[in-house]
Amino acid sequence: MKNPYIKKLGIVFLITVILMITASDILYLLITCIAKLASVSGGNYVEVRKKLAGIISDPTVQLILSQLILFAPAGVYIAKNPKRFKSGLRFKLINPVTVILLFFFTISVTPLMGFLNSLSMLFSKAVIIESVTGVTTNYSLTTALIVVCLLPGVFEELTYRGLYYAEYRKVGKRRAILFSGLLFGLLHMNFNQFFYTFTMGMILALVLEATDSLVSTMLIHFYSNGMSIVSLYSQKNEDLAEVAAKPFDQSMRELAQSGDYSQGASDFFAWMGSFDETTSRLIFLGMAAVVGLVFAVGIYIALAYSCGRLEEVKKLFLSRETSEAEVSERKAKYMRRRMLMEAEKKREEQKKAEQERAERERMEQENGETEITGQAEEQPKYITTPALAAAMALSVIFMFIRLAGGF
Repeated sequence: MKNPYIKKLGIVFLITVILMITASDILYLLITCIAKLASVSGGNYVEVRKKLAGIISDPTVQLILSQLILFAPAGVYIAKNPKRFKSGLRFKLINPVTVILLFFFTISVTPLMGFLNSLSMLFSKAVIIESVTGVTTNYSLTTALIVVCLLPGVFEELTYRGLYYAEYRKVGKRRAILFSGLLFGLLHMNFNQFFYTFTMGMILALVLEATDSLVSTMLIHFYSNGMSIVSLYSQKNEDLAEVAAKPFDQSMRELAQSGDYSQGASDFFAWMGSFDETTSRLIFLGMAAVVGLVFAVGIYIALAYSCGRLEEVKKLFLSRETSEAEVSERKAKYMRRRMLMEAEKKREEQKKAEQERAERERMEQENGETEITGQAEEQPKYITTPALAAAMALSVIFMFIRLAGGF
């Protein structure tokens, strides 16, 4: 039979997408209503509306509201199904060694995210950087860490790894990893963020399998965003800002001519500087991504070992994937086969015809009960629903609209 919760998750995602697309219109409609109510009470409509619009346009407020809007439908779903959510939520404490390994794992996968980001910027512009820069320009580092790192780390992980992935995991871990990452990328609804958030979503699901704790993915989310924030604050230093503003190919040529490196390193920098800025940046980040991935694989294995999940990870990558439906079906077949063997043995021991007929009737009755039991825990083979497909289509359409606007 069909799992109604998969269908409900599709509806939750569709509602989330619609809210994300229409959020600005809803907020400004709300501002207009509040301003009119204020004018009825003797206030100045224009001043009230202008003041509220100024608050809403603040980058920090926008980021906070976007996180609340993203989590709101999932939060309602969780509130209505607390027992089911609790059974799938792996909110477990992790040891200090795992915390340190997660930090170095984040550093190792960061070049890959940078490469995918630069690749996407060939045909789209960076959307999020404007909001983040607005926060770092007008607010302290502590505020930026809370708004850009802590809130997304908690809300997005609770939604995507704590809710979507936990539910889809019952259909199959590999499909859940791919699909939860896809939804994570689509929900950002711009091509620039889609590529690296899609990849990062799958990586976070893999980390969740290695550590068996949602705290791990929250930490990686915090570390990853935190590195970007610290980098932006560091660039407030004039020297660092001057270096960051230089074209990448020019920086490579200056390093080659500095004389501070060996001949091999100088030749490498000179070779990098022979390309245009975009090409040299992509080559450098691509090479860094490959090296980083090598380290990330080693750290990932260490993570799984330190959390006692190495065998689970081996099964995830090396064995044939089985869903809960397949496991239930195998158990039912095994029970039926076992009961048939026992019945056959008893039949051979029966000497009288009446005993044989009674034994056959009992077997038929037991076989019927076993078939019913085997079907009770059946799970769906697919996780796509009409509502989910509609939400994905809306996300892609909105991406194209933003892309066209960027051009």
